[in-house]
Amino acid sequence: MHLAQRPDLQDRLSADPSLIPGAIEELLRYESIVHMSRTVMKPHTIRGVHLVPGDRVTVPLASAHRDEDIYDRADEILIDRQIDKSLIFGAGKATAVWAHTWPGWKWASRFEEILRRIPRFSMPPAAQLHAYGGQTRSLETLPFRTWRED
Repeated sequence: MHLAQRPDLQDRLSADPSLIPGAIEELLRYESIVHMSRTVMKPHTIRGVHLVPGDRVTVPLASAHRDEDIYDRADEILIDRQIDKSLIFGAGKATAVWAHTWPGWKWASRFEEILRRIPRFSMPPAAQLHAYGGQTRSLETLPFRTWRED
């Protein structure tokens, strides 16, 4: 989605495929898709909020990934950003910790081939995006064109 809206990033990745692993990590940081939740097991109070067994607590990882104290220019996609650690899948780096377990990683690791076959792609200008959430955040549809008009 973000690359379809950013021809400049597509062009950089096509010109220098060595940027792809870092770009995937950065896109996952920028557009957090996993939202952890836990069930409260014993009574607890957090900042004046009383929790009882059975309550659900959601941890908005997207908020952590936009923390300016951790990430310089956190609200921007910087595909050459050096990410030392993140909460993309709860802990650690996506490339180091989750590459062997996240099913989407196989697709993501083939991104160089996708860019080679479809180097210029876009979304229609009036595309409507609808996301749904829960434990993971996903798009219902992604209007996609295999060309750009620039």
